[in-house]
Amino acid sequence: MPSFYHEECVASRDGLDPGEDGKINATGLQIYLDGLKEYVASCWGCSDCGFQYDNVDQPDGTVRSFHFLEYSGTRQLAEDLDRFRVLVEAPQLSLYGISYGTGVMGMYATVFPSNVDKFILDGSQSPYNAVDFVAKLWGVGYSFRYNYLKYTCWAANAKIPGSCPVEPEDLVDCISKTELLMNVILSDYYGGESVDDDTVAYFLDLNSDKDVEIYNIALNVKTPIDFLLQLLTNYPAAMKKTCATDKDSLASILADIDSAKKKRSVGLNKPDCNTYDQPSDTNAPICFDGVPDVKVDFLVNGQDQAGGVSAYNDDVFISQVLEFQKQYGHEYIDPVQIYAAEGLSVNYYWPKNIPLPILGNPNVSGMISGQLYDPNTPYIQTSQMREHFPSTSALTSQAISHGLDGGPDGPCQRYIVNYLASGVIDWTDSTVCGDDFPYFHDGISRK
Repeated sequence: MPSFYHEECVASRDGLDPGEDGKINATGLQIYLDGLKEYVASCWGCSDCGFQYDNVDQPDGTVRSFHFLEYSGTRQLAEDLDRFRVLVEAPQLSLYGISYGTGVMGMYATVFPSNVDKFILDGSQSPYNAVDFVAKLWGVGYSFRYNYLKYTCWAANAKIPGSCPVEPEDLVDCISKTELLMNVILSDYYGGESVDDDTVAYFLDLNSDKDVEIYNIALNVKTPIDFLLQLLTNYPAAMKKTCATDKDSLASILADIDSAKKKRSVGLNKPDCNTYDQPSDTNAPICFDGVPDVKVDFLVNGQDQAGGVSAYNDDVFISQVLEFQKQYGHEYIDPVQIYAAEGLSVNYYWPKNIPLPILGNPNVSGMISGQLYDPNTPYIQTSQMREHFPSTSALTSQAISHGLDGGPDGPCQRYIVNYLASGVIDWTDSTVCGDDFPYFHDGISRK
């Protein structure tokens, strides 16, 4: 079975960094697109990657040829799920998808609706397959997240004046410092060191118990903005210290950490592989050859989505990015980079698309949940998926997380637990379940 992990399939981001004015420009975007062309040519044309299957005998007696990058998307994963169902002799499967998994389970329910028992989607992808549409949702989601951080600072100050320690105009700079601090913490953790070396305390100057808690927050959040929201809610003094940190000091410490020592992940086949976790006291450490920095979801989305005019026209691609930047990137550039790199680019100059169908089925019942302030899968996608599976019931969380959390007793998770146990939706469609609003805890949160 071929793998996506080949040097030929690593896409460069050169040209996407903003200039001195903080903006992405047309010249940089053209450099970026030229690099994407080289990536597509090298990945699709790789002769040593095992992608090409020639003269394959078919059940009907014909002979066909296949390319791996046409037949390794979400459609094929859904088909493999049904092969699994047949092998275990199950009449139906119960499906629970989160994030990308909603695309897999939504695809399965679309093409194999009679094989579905219980059906849960949480933090949904869009049911649509047009790259222009999906790309904008991604970019807008990250812009929304940034503005929600600004709102949270306003909310903090509305309740307790001065409790948000950062001025709105300084938030972007604070986000970049926070990203460096998170990288220091992650490199420190995965490098096999300990919080006892005062890496966090060096910057935050808090007592050791809080250092450990902040360290753990950094390990469990997905973005610098999420980290700042947690600090603002629980440790505003730490947020102030983080935002006042010197970037050069952070960068210097990050450079000093040996990134080859990765304690909690798959190991690189290097002499220091003995720093890795071992499966037991008697077995050797788990070591693997290093793999290239291939974005697998990039290659999968390239297959799943239908490219628009921007997929084959540089001028249109550049104009769309610059227009998006004009509307959403006047303060914070990350949403523009997400829109371009994670959105429009996935099938830029892609030789062939076999896009997914528009997901949905009128007969599949179950539940579709989403978080109002989720940047990775914007809430509008939950509404779209609910519309396309009209026999399901919608569950809305007020949370800021990507996917429901809080364990089985969480304000929203308990609905899923009850449904899985009984098979019955015992709550009203479009129920809203509570999550504590930062700084508005007093009697407002819904339960």
